[in-house]
Amino acid sequence: FLIPVVAFTIMCIFWWSLAGNLSDNRVVARALQQAPNPPIHPALFGVELRGQAGVILDGPHVVLTKTVGLDHSTCAPTSAITVSANTEVVYCYFITNIGSEDFELHNVVDDRLGLLQDRAAFDLTAGDGIQPAALFTVATRITQTTQNLATWTAYVEDGPSASASASALVNVPSIILTKTVGLTPDECWQTPTLTVTSGAVVYYCYTVQNSGQIPLKLHTLTDEDVGEVFGQQEIELAPQQVISSVDLGQVVSQTVTHSATGKAVWIASTADGAEARAEAQAMVRVPSIKVSKTVGTDPAKCPDKTEITAQANEQVVYCYTVENTGQVTLTSHDVWDSQFGALLEDSHFDLAPGAIGLFTITADITESIQTSVTWVAHGTAVIPAGAATMPTSRAISITASAEAETYVSLGTLASFTAIVFRDTNGNGIQESNESGLEGAIVTLQQSAATQSILTVDQTGVVTFDGLAPGIYTATVKLDYLPGSELTTHNSPFSIDLSKGQKAQESFGYRTRYPVWLPVIRK
Repeated sequence: FLIPVVAFTIMCIFWWSLAGNLSDNRVVARALQQAPNPPIHPALFGVELRGQAGVILDGPHVVLTKTVGLDHSTCAPTSAITVSANTEVVYCYFITNIGSEDFELHNVVDDRLGLLQDRAAFDLTAGDGIQPAALFTVATRITQTTQNLATWTAYVEDGPSASASASALVNVPSIILTKTVGLTPDECWQTPTLTVTSGAVVYYCYTVQNSGQIPLKLHTLTDEDVGEVFGQQEIELAPQQVISSVDLGQVVSQTVTHSATGKAVWIASTADGAEARAEAQAMVRVPSIKVSKTVGTDPAKCPDKTEITAQANEQVVYCYTVENTGQVTLTSHDVWDSQFGALLEDSHFDLAPGAIGLFTITADITESIQTSVTWVAHGTAVIPAGAATMPTSRAISITASAEAETYVSLGTLASFTAIVFRDTNGNGIQESNESGLEGAIVTLQQSAATQSILTVDQTGVVTFDGLAPGIYTATVKLDYLPGSELTTHNSPFSIDLSKGQKAQESFGYRTRYPVWLPVIRK
């Protein structure tokens, strides 16, 4: 495929120095210069200009030569060249008048580049005249092997005309690369995609075909997955010939731990250094999961923290979440926790790629504890037929595993809750029909200098938080209920609070009613 670039240059070669433009179609004429005698490359052009020695042929006759090279400053001496893809080449269009007619106008059409000159005005004299030859150049970028034909028509308006055609060939070496992946080292699998469990060993095969028209001599192969396979290796690869890395005795293996699509690049060059380049990819899919274990105190939701501080005997919620980060559906699951042991064993539920699953459990905290979870998910993958050792497809088991940790720190501060209630039946237990004694005053004292006083509300409950471990004395004062007696503890009441403890005590009061004895008269 040809990509024309910028403008092109026109240059005429004569015995006289003259300047002029051949066309207004973005063509820039170079300054004319006196032609050498004989003209440049006479053997190539097949015509020896005779100058003023006489007419070569009678009537209108022209000869066109088209050459191709790399130098913008001169016409190349050959009509064929070999270059790498995406190289800019320079075509030279050289016309020679070998007849007896003069021409004034010129059209040049290239079957790939299109119309290059349209009614370009230039006096091209007869073969024995003073300026019987002209040329111009066009630069274009080549991406593949191209042979294009140009036709130059020289004419006089309503007068004689002459046409000539010529072609040039640009050879671009090309290759086709295929990368496949398999499970055996001594054969080239035909599978570009393979699913295996993490830790499996896979083998890559690279097959290249010379799809061009030129033999290839030197070869370099690199792969994102494994690095350089070989460099500047001499391998004679004829046009259309196919060869693989296995044919060359190359064993390319990789222990895979995650899904990856690796790109391989094969560069082959001709004897004169023109390069062909091709890329190919193969995908290895490894099942994978992402696991998290979080902890909190709200049983209504999955917490979002991996570390918390809890009080002694406080109930916490653990949430176990798994996400399928691979490309294969996982169908059964095993979950083991360092604190609780096996939580799931061969539990069957489908976890599609991108899907998330979770469950929660609750536990009472009695000490600081760090726990971990291991989640193992299982599935099935199909290994397609693709080699002599794998003539038919078969299913294999695959697994994915992940771990996570949480830490619960036991709080160092304790709390004490006092419940003051009316113990109507005197059994020392608050029952549903026994209300709190609002207005009771509870004092909690650790030393003469450390005390807290709280007043009971209608619930009958007060809580002292943020207490350092130690021995405390709780006293309940109930002024408005004279004659009442405690049915539970004595007041003052002594309690020894440990680190993180959440203590609770009830204080029940029963009213003493007077006993009225009958009066006995004698």
